[in-house]
Amino acid sequence: MPDLFDAGATAGLPVLSADAQTVFDALCFLQAPLNITRLAEFLGDHTTTRGTHFHGPELRRLLGDLQAAGLAATLPQGPWFAPRDQAWPRFLALLRDGRARTAWWASWRRLYRFDHSWHLELFAPEAMVGAIRVVVLAGGTPQAFERLCQLSRQASPEHPALLAAALLDPFDAGLWNALDVELRHRLLGTLLRHLGGDAEGLTRPLWDWLLAQATPDAGVLHDGHRLRLAERLLLAGQRDTCLQVLRGLDHPEAQALRAAADIAAGHTASGVRAFELAWKEAATLSGKRKQLFAEPTTWVYLLGLIAQPDPAAWTKARKFAAGEAGKRDADAYTFWGVWQEAIDQRLGDAPRNPRRLLLNGISGGRMHGLQQLSHWLLGAWLGHVPPQLPQFEAESRALAQGFEDAGLPWLAMLTRRSAALLLGRAPAPEDAAQPFPIGAPTDRWREALNAIVALGPVGGGTPAPGPDAQADRLIWTVLTDAHGRVRRIEPLEQKAGARGLGKPKPASLAALAKRTDLPAHDAAVLRAVKKLPYGGRLTLDKTQAVQALVRHPQVAWADAPLQRVEVSEGLPQLEVLTRGDHLQFKVLDPIRPDDVAPADDIDDEDDDDTWTRSRRSGEAGKPEVLLLRDGPEQARLVRVTPAQLRVAELVSQGWQVPVAARAELDSALRVLGTHFQLASDAEAGHEVPASAVLRAELTPQGDGLALRLVAAPFGDFGPRQAPGLGRERVTTVHQGVTLSTRRDLAAERGHLQQLVAAVDWLDDGAHAWTLDDPEQALAVVEALAGLGDTIVSEWPKGKPMRVRSVAAPQLTLQVKSQGDWLQLDGSLALDGGEVLRLKQLLELVAQGKRRYVALGDGDFLALGDTLRQQLADLRAISTPQGDQQRVAALAAMAWSAQAGAPALDGDTAWQQRCEAWATAQAQVYSVPAGLAADLRDYQASGWLWLMRLAASGFGAVLADDMGLGKTLQTLALLLARSAGGPALVVAPTSVCGNWLAEAARFAPGLQVEMYGDTALLAEPEDDGDAAPDDDGAPVDSARQAARRRQVQALGPGQVLVCSYGLLQLDGDILTGRPWHTAVLDEAQAIKNAGTRRARAAQALAADFKLALTGTPVENRLGELWAIMAFANPGLLGSAEQFNTRFAGPIERDGDAQASRRLRRLVAPFLLRRTKAEVLADLPPRTEIVHEVVPGTRERALLEALRQQAEASVAQALEGGAPGQAQMHILAALTKLRRAACDPRLVAPELGIVGAKVQEFERLAQELVAGRHKALVFSQFTDFLALLRDRLDAAGLRYQYLDGSTPAAQRTQRVAAFQGGEGDFFLISLKAGGFGLNLTMADYVIIADPWWNPAAEDQASGRAHRIGQQRPVTVYRLVTQGSIEDRIVQLHHHKRALADGVLAGQDGDTTGAVMDAAQMLALLRDAPD
Repeated sequence: MPDLFDAGATAGLPVLSADAQTVFDALCFLQAPLNITRLAEFLGDHTTTRGTHFHGPELRRLLGDLQAAGLAATLPQGPWFAPRDQAWPRFLALLRDGRARTAWWASWRRLYRFDHSWHLELFAPEAMVGAIRVVVLAGGTPQAFERLCQLSRQASPEHPALLAAALLDPFDAGLWNALDVELRHRLLGTLLRHLGGDAEGLTRPLWDWLLAQATPDAGVLHDGHRLRLAERLLLAGQRDTCLQVLRGLDHPEAQALRAAADIAAGHTASGVRAFELAWKEAATLSGKRKQLFAEPTTWVYLLGLIAQPDPAAWTKARKFAAGEAGKRDADAYTFWGVWQEAIDQRLGDAPRNPRRLLLNGISGGRMHGLQQLSHWLLGAWLGHVPPQLPQFEAESRALAQGFEDAGLPWLAMLTRRSAALLLGRAPAPEDAAQPFPIGAPTDRWREALNAIVALGPVGGGTPAPGPDAQADRLIWTVLTDAHGRVRRIEPLEQKAGARGLGKPKPASLAALAKRTDLPAHDAAVLRAVKKLPYGGRLTLDKTQAVQALVRHPQVAWADAPLQRVEVSEGLPQLEVLTRGDHLQFKVLDPIRPDDVAPADDIDDEDDDDTWTRSRRSGEAGKPEVLLLRDGPEQARLVRVTPAQLRVAELVSQGWQVPVAARAELDSALRVLGTHFQLASDAEAGHEVPASAVLRAELTPQGDGLALRLVAAPFGDFGPRQAPGLGRERVTTVHQGVTLSTRRDLAAERGHLQQLVAAVDWLDDGAHAWTLDDPEQALAVVEALAGLGDTIVSEWPKGKPMRVRSVAAPQLTLQVKSQGDWLQLDGSLALDGGEVLRLKQLLELVAQGKRRYVALGDGDFLALGDTLRQQLADLRAISTPQGDQQRVAALAAMAWSAQAGAPALDGDTAWQQRCEAWATAQAQVYSVPAGLAADLRDYQASGWLWLMRLAASGFGAVLADDMGLGKTLQTLALLLARSAGGPALVVAPTSVCGNWLAEAARFAPGLQVEMYGDTALLAEPEDDGDAAPDDDGAPVDSARQAARRRQVQALGPGQVLVCSYGLLQLDGDILTGRPWHTAVLDEAQAIKNAGTRRARAAQALAADFKLALTGTPVENRLGELWAIMAFANPGLLGSAEQFNTRFAGPIERDGDAQASRRLRRLVAPFLLRRTKAEVLADLPPRTEIVHEVVPGTRERALLEALRQQAEASVAQALEGGAPGQAQMHILAALTKLRRAACDPRLVAPELGIVGAKVQEFERLAQELVAGRHKALVFSQFTDFLALLRDRLDAAGLRYQYLDGSTPAAQRTQRVAAFQGGEGDFFLISLKAGGFGLNLTMADYVIIADPWWNPAAEDQASGRAHRIGQQRPVTVYRLVTQGSIEDRIVQLHHHKRALADGVLAGQDGDTTGAVMDAAQMLALLRDAPD
């Protein structure tokens, strides 16, 4: 141990032995109390002068000596520490000694397991303060501080109070100057923003140091620090210096600070206006509406508002405080809530209560200085008196002194002035000379009147109504004379306020005519506004306006403006009465000109349009429209026709018809019935009972319907009227007989409401509708069929329609087992006794995708949404076979597992399948005791899902996102099933070693061994079709025999791990025996179903098959079929059927229904969870497309190669077959991709060094300087070689892995990188893109983008997975202007294909697979 004694740092201290000095240095470096056990652990890297480690008795003796010398002390609980006045100088000395600092920093990290722990147990504040000091001052890097933040679970190291205690008490300018620039910026950002206006004296040296940095040129500071410094100077009353610091800073917050300086100087009005302009600009730039500036700046703005005598300004302040608080009524004890409370009290919206303001502070606590000052300022503004004057006086003096000690004399002055007002005293002369926002108290009555005036008119100044709020509305009042002539129509406006709708007030026609936000029913009335010929005044054309009031929701009589009137249109009433031997006719409504009162019989001086219309028509006094009162809430609009006028003229002559001549008037009465509403008293005609059954008049119109609902009180004949409206007594003439009846209006209205309730989108209040949408039309027909007792449907002759509803219970299905297949038959029973066979029903469903299925001849079948979906699904998974359907048993099981699916009645074999499934789903399993790991909740759920599927005899696809622990869940499964027999795990060669390591770590009870010897495991990774043929190289028969014996000897508890290459090579051996469990890891390796590898995997015989993959769909949906063909053969049908039913419609047409159907089919057997769903504690991942700008020569080469490739491809397309052309295009694109990596890969003779490798070297240097580690992926090993050369030349350490790396070396290199050996790991994408755990890296560099984004996601998932503690950044290097630009644009299309099937998103799923034409377009569209 080197001698770290520094005589300068320990001057005046007693002479210590070397061992005592070491212990003293340890206490000083820790900066926090520590017990003896932990202290001995901290000193583990140090030895005594005797060469032994420090142990308990030795430490107690040395600590006792230090305590006797005044250099150590102990807490009652036992921890030891060095006194502050001794510890701090020595701590500084150790920091300045580079060797000592390094040694003690390493010991501290080891003590707290800083580099490897999940969290630090620093519960006491003093322990966290000490940790902050050590990490910031001894660690000294942003990464170290970020690590401390990640590990601290109890209290955040970025808490302002903790940071201030650690770094400002005491303050050392030299240490701050020596801090890393990035770390200093982060610490300052936290301290300056939160401690700016607090009465905390320890912050003053920091502000002084920052001001010294800004003198004479404030531009050397970061803009954010300049703003906080200016804010601090403002609060200190140094307004000139504040403005000087802000000079040249054109930022909205800088403008706000200048405005706040004006307010503080007493220029309130101009300062407030300038602040609001700055706020508006900041809101425009940021898109936010609150918390745009720091609290102290906005606090000064509120001071400026309450300083004004206008209550409107106080209201504005209250609204602003609510916006900043995020609550309309925030807690009065929060920073902004006290402003809301005080202003409410001043305006009279809350009772005056001084106890709602903390005029006597918080008992036993401390409040931020500005917050406490707010309570006192506002209390003085309200004229309150503190409840406890002596306590308040002492507290106010303490706060003022605190502000003075903190270097904030302006806030101290505000504190003293507020206290003087609250205590009823005169301010000190020096304080009275400064501007103060609170004037002398005013009379309470005057305040009350001002507050009342501030309320404004009813509803004025209220915010726009929300979804549930009442809105302003117009009421149209109508004045008529006794005969129904409209004399005046006036609008009244009713404002909505906090207490509801106010009193209606007259509204100006001129103002309403300019508005564009009125509802349609009001706009229709305003279309009747006319300009008078003389004077240009606006008025309403009453004839036009009154017609627009039919069914208007807000109409009232002028004498009762709050009584709503329902206006409907009807016919004038004609009464036929029997008087002795004669029939007497009488028109009850005044439609004749002579019936109308003269124009001067009422005050009509405002009826300006009367003269206009009279001059135009030449028939003054003759009405065109009448509005007749049928009751206080009912009005009837009558349009007077010439025919009606003629009848009225005849009736007015007083003639009578003898009863004996009634038959002669039959034809006349039938005509009268079309122009008038006939009425009669009880003595007229014959009394008959009224029918309340409504008639639905249905008329086909195109694909839709016209529906009119009417009341027919006489049944099939007689007048038809609006349901529930009109006269109760009606008369008709039928077959020469006058009939009279009394309508049941209430029953008619009830029957109308039944239809509206059954079809809720029909307009309430109407009785006639036009239904253009066929689905809506059929829905109404279906609803009417269910209301046959109260509404009768009437169709034109020969055009009836019938809709019959069916539900799942009406469908019966029977199955008959035939091995793994089922014969399916069934029928649907209709209400008319007809029966539809299942085959016919499925054909009808296929003809349309809507709820209503046409049966022909106007008959429609109404299928419920669920039943229609289930039938469409059943058709998709079955094939016709004669009169029946053939379906795979697995697919039928998946279909019947859906909620609400019709029951499948079957034979014994089918019933046993169903019982096994139900039993397995209810089974509860315990995690095996031999699992040496705790499963997370989602992992335990996934394991249980696997166990239940295994018990029910079905396979599974576990498709969890990369890094979620699929291996651990599988090991738990293998442990639980180990007693049943041996298991086989097939994995990529690079991952086989990982399986052995993970099994030894988490499932030591399993006997895991590698298939074959280690030499064969080093063979290059096979990519599907490249495995040797059976008639290839000679096979060593002895080795084959040994492998066969190895496989046959396996028994319970044993697991065999095999590579895909050996599965393909020795398929006959591995498929020659049954397995209890077969697992395919990274199962996308068998995505090409036609390869020998995929066929060998499908030939495996196992009781339970499990496929593990993070990307079950990368490019084509056929990949999902290949994986599911292994796990559950037959579920998705044959490859041809799958392409026809799912892959083609989804990939080619973007069929969302087919995508949802496929998702439902695979849902019971495929489980996928993403990191975002289950890992809330996983750090974020940022993806950056980093464009590399090529040089002039490189850009010219790329363009020349592109043109050359386009020409050659065009030539190939002219003479070659489509398949050959596609291969030619792919080869050309690959060449362009390699050229985008580096020109030397395609034209080495030119000697052009690519810009990408140069940018990579620069980025690598930057990452190493920032102490980051990175994974570097590329598809091209020769490009990786170029990157290695750059790293070698720069002297940077790295690991390397590609397909040729032997398995043993792969495992070693991964372990070495995870152990800290190397800053970079260069990996070929196929060799290391999956199955590896490389959480040591926090950066991933995709050196060249691949066609398939899923492969890149797999690569980045090597770092962004469970165990990662730091945010992960993914750089995708893209050469600007090259083919790589287009590849990046294609990525989101391919992701959409997988998301649509796996993630439940119904987005666009087209464009994921490229044919030759698309590939050629990609080549031609490559940017220049």
